[in-house]
Amino acid sequence: MAIEDAIQRRYPNPYELDLREKVISECHRFLESGLGDANSEKRLCEENDAAFWQQMSEVLFAVQLRTAGFSIARENSGPDFLVEYEGKRIWIEVICPEPKGVPRDWLELRIGEVTSFPHEQILLRYTAAIKEKAERLIGSPDRNEAGYIAKGIVREGDYYVIAVNGRLLRRGRMSQLEGISGHPFVVEATLGVGPYEMTFDHSSDQAKTMGNGARHYVLNSNRSSVPTNVFLDERYSAVSGVWGADNDVKLLIGLNPPTVFVPNPLALNEFANGWRLAEMSYDVQVSGDYIRLTPRDRRAV
Repeated sequence: MAIEDAIQRRYPNPYELDLREKVISECHRFLESGLGDANSEKRLCEENDAAFWQQMSEVLFAVQLRTAGFSIARENSGPDFLVEYEGKRIWIEVICPEPKGVPRDWLELRIGEVTSFPHEQILLRYTAAIKEKAERLIGSPDRNEAGYIAKGIVREGDYYVIAVNGRLLRRGRMSQLEGISGHPFVVEATLGVGPYEMTFDHSSDQAKTMGNGARHYVLNSNRSSVPTNVFLDERYSAVSGVWGADNDVKLLIGLNPPTVFVPNPLALNEFANGWRLAEMSYDVQVSGDYIRLTPRDRRAV
């Protein structure tokens, strides 16, 4: 099936003509630029949402990279994108987590219906996605697989950024970048940031402290602990940061999604220019058990 037919079928609304044309144009640009692999065109024509959105996520992140002023290439093996910037190599690995375990009544928004916020189930999808792509870099002892470093693809001094598109985890058409903490899920999944808490002095009933508590793990469906603090673990120091987004094709017609960059405070190669990628980034300072997060709005730079 041709890309034109596949996109027409996916976006059949007659009022979406401009959107369809933009999607088709960017898909062809992506393929003709050599940024895809042998199966990219097939995935862009898939009816299956997981396959389509994984590939479309690469297309959309490529658009955002070009908009930020980066030139992009793809190597025959290795991460999805290679960017050369100020004499440094930046590798970017893209993933769009599937909504496994996320309740259908959250994903299929119906007007007038109320549902709870499945923040832990969504957080588990982010932690799994980040772990999967981190292990592509550093290797997976459990599966006896060598990573990009051991294979000599990502070299000393290179940056490695994991780009996570939460498009399939949102409620209906509503963007959902933030978790229960008030910070984006990519913050919760890497720095162990938990819900907002207040402690009280029982003798006076006055609040003593207020702020986000620590949550270094979340329980999965098997009641096993899944770490949410990979950026506080030296094993993941080769990961420079995580770029989080809720990318939809509507960004191609000017409806820009929320985006955030979270640097790894323990990174061997901290990507100081990560703020160029996203609408918002964080300065992260770790002192003992205390983490200070300072949001940085790109529009104010």
